[in-house]
Amino acid sequence: MISLNRQRLQDGRLAPHKPLLLLLAIEAWEQEHELDWVGIKGHLSDLLRNFGEIEGPKPWYPFIRLQNDGWWQVDGFENLKGDALPSELNRLNPNARLTTEFIKRFLFSKQSKKEALHFLLSDFPSHRHNELQKYLSEAVSLLKGSSENSTRKYFWVNQSKTYHHERDLGCLWAPLLSKDGRKLHHWERMDEISQGDFIFTYAKGTLMGYCVAQSSSFEQPQPELGQALWGKEGRMVEVEYFPFEKPLSREVFVPEIVNLLPSKYSPMTKGGVKGTEGYLFEVSADLCSAVMRVVGMEAEQLGSTQSEVVKMKPQIPSGPTEKKVLASRRVTQPQFRMNLIRRWNGRCAVTGCAEVGVLTASHIVPWRHATDAERNDPDNGLLLSPVYDTLFDKEFISFDQKGRIKLGRMMAGQYQALGVTGEECIEGLTEGHLKYLARHRAKLR
Repeated sequence: MISLNRQRLQDGRLAPHKPLLLLLAIEAWEQEHELDWVGIKGHLSDLLRNFGEIEGPKPWYPFIRLQNDGWWQVDGFENLKGDALPSELNRLNPNARLTTEFIKRFLFSKQSKKEALHFLLSDFPSHRHNELQKYLSEAVSLLKGSSENSTRKYFWVNQSKTYHHERDLGCLWAPLLSKDGRKLHHWERMDEISQGDFIFTYAKGTLMGYCVAQSSSFEQPQPELGQALWGKEGRMVEVEYFPFEKPLSREVFVPEIVNLLPSKYSPMTKGGVKGTEGYLFEVSADLCSAVMRVVGMEAEQLGSTQSEVVKMKPQIPSGPTEKKVLASRRVTQPQFRMNLIRRWNGRCAVTGCAEVGVLTASHIVPWRHATDAERNDPDNGLLLSPVYDTLFDKEFISFDQKGRIKLGRMMAGQYQALGVTGEECIEGLTEGHLKYLARHRAKLR
């Protein structure tokens, strides 16, 4: 039968976490619905509390640990042996499913499925089996209906103090509490953003452009925003910024949207005179379309909820020379960059340049040659200023085991013209860095 590695609770029972998750997953398979973390975490908590009699359930434990039994797969966490942080799961919202092996062994015949369900249900009182199966059926139906009816939401963020910092970091960030300990609606609204949602960026009387959410919100200490009065604890959403080629001043766009502003919790004051005191506001799709008409852009699909983003193209009357472009995107790059900024304290690893906006999160082993785990590993990265990033990326320079620069032969005689002295040295390299740098040096040109 189904082999599961399970711990015993203090009362001597085997932990019910994995059987309940498997029962939920089997029901999802029956209804042809793929599960994701954000969708099932509440239902799994309810199952653990109401049928597993677990106080303070921690649904992230079985969500990851069930993989170790070979019956469950979580996208992006396949090789994780320990536990994932809830904030990481909330941020990435991975999809998960039963493995092909489980389906072959236990679900392909009526008899094997009947035996599998009997085995999993045997953990729970028989008089509650019908109630449990009804809950599972209704939970998956709700998840399926929610998924089918989900639509993109539109927001407006006022960033007068933080636009350039947040744009450079590829994020939105808002505090959890005000200085006097209150929750404010325009900060709480961060939790309403989902991957793929559209957000206008407004700063100092000007619509700067828009961004597309690459994650839902997750708790994250304040990055380098220069806003000490806000405190350290807050929520972050990873986004991709698309600045307008020419930002829009109020007098240009306000006449087009003034009658479309929300009557409550509007991002602008009455009549669109100025921005409202507050950070994040929801707006309508009609308001979005009105602004895009002013910009001369077509409000087509503004990014997907997975690994691609559809960029809006100007409506230029150029006939067949104008095509809509679907651009593949490295969905984990914003977090990788954030990790490197923290690792290197916002400075170039070589020069010490602290202008974060010009620094690049450079992979040591290139993206095209790296595994998924290596692509996301902060040890496989250096924060570099433009000249060093270009030379490093093209393998014209590398660094030895002591962090000293190594110059390639193909650029001999040109390094000095680029300001490269040959005396540069990176301090603070880890064992992980050295492992990746050994592979990089082997390709030095």
